[in-house]
Amino acid sequence: MVESNQNEMDYPEPRWLDSVFVRVNRGGKCYNCCFTDLTEVEQKAFLDTLDHAGVERLCLLMAGAVRGIGDLFGLTFAGAEEE
Repeated sequence: MVESNQNEMDYPEPRWLDSVFVRVNRGGKCYNCCFTDLTEVEQKAFLDTLDHAGVERLCLLMAGAVRGIGDLFGLTFAGAEEE
């Protein structure tokens, strides 16, 4: 579980985009939050708990989430060159 000492005003709005749930303690209460809904401090604390294989799996899941969102909304990077 990731401990957080931030006040409630600093927490991102939950969007539930990535399906990687992390249990965090915020103000004495436990919450299940998506990785992308964590603060940067909480994200770093979670990453510190992972081994190399865990970080690799997280990267692959994040890549899939970004690809899925891009596909859903037809998004591309404006500066990307076509091959």
